[in-house]
Amino acid sequence: MRAYPVLGLVSSLAILFLSACGDDAPNAPPDPGPSCSAILETEGTLDGASAAQAYCVGGMGRMQSGDGWRISAEYQVTDDPADGTLSARFWGTGDVEEDQPATPIAGIVEVSSQGASSDILCVGPNSTVTRGSTQEKAAFSLPSLTRLGACPSGEPTTDTVTASLHGDLSTGLTTELGGTLGGVALGGADGISCTGKVCEVEFEVAGKRGLLEMKLQAPVGEGAFETTIYEAYLAYPFDQARVAFFCGGATSIVKGAINGTRIDIDFTLAAPSSLGTCPGAPFEGTLSARGVAP
Repeated sequence: MRAYPVLGLVSSLAILFLSACGDDAPNAPPDPGPSCSAILETEGTLDGASAAQAYCVGGMGRMQSGDGWRISAEYQVTDDPADGTLSARFWGTGDVEEDQPATPIAGIVEVSSQGASSDILCVGPNSTVTRGSTQEKAAFSLPSLTRLGACPSGEPTTDTVTASLHGDLSTGLTTELGGTLGGVALGGADGISCTGKVCEVEFEVAGKRGLLEMKLQAPVGEGAFETTIYEAYLAYPFDQARVAFFCGGATSIVKGAINGTRIDIDFTLAAPSSLGTCPGAPFEGTLSARGVAP
């Protein structure tokens, strides 16, 4: 059990930011209105189909943890995620500079269109990613991909993970983490952060740092709430970029309440199915993206 002061909270926007470690905020998304101009364009092919698409909402964020880094990309075609999304995570070691291409050790990318289930794809060799200081400088190039699969498929497991965040903004918050996932006995939570429909738990086990990310059906927000965890990945050890992917389900839930400065949230990832670790099965496809100037 660890207690940490809070860095900030904007619960009125359904954004909770309570991590003990720093994470660059994504580039501020524009207001798309009824129609919008593209801020990211993709090209390539995925399983024989064109991957050309324009995304009008989103951005990239960067996390540094010890000698490891992660760049996150979250984009939507419009302000409605049902119209299509692109979600990617890239991991590497050393320092990563803005506006400079970096070579990730590992990465995953998920592209959805009009609410259809989407494959979890692993990034192959010779890939690069650039976290731009402005939206037009953001880019990535993925010349090869492999496939883990799509939720809710996967191999059943008996793993269970529990995490919690309790306390008051005026006095600090306490985080807890326990259970086993993918053969890793979890503990030593350093912080929990939630932004929209994504929650992350940073932890340290056996002197090595790791990250558990969970994607939710609905965002965490003001008042009482309860929603399911439909996807999760475990990156451990963080600086070696070993990434395992899991599918949640009806018994994997996040529930709690945010009332004023009081925060109470409990997470249970129960018997998730496993899609395995990267690299995955052979997959025909390439994907690249470049930012578009406003």
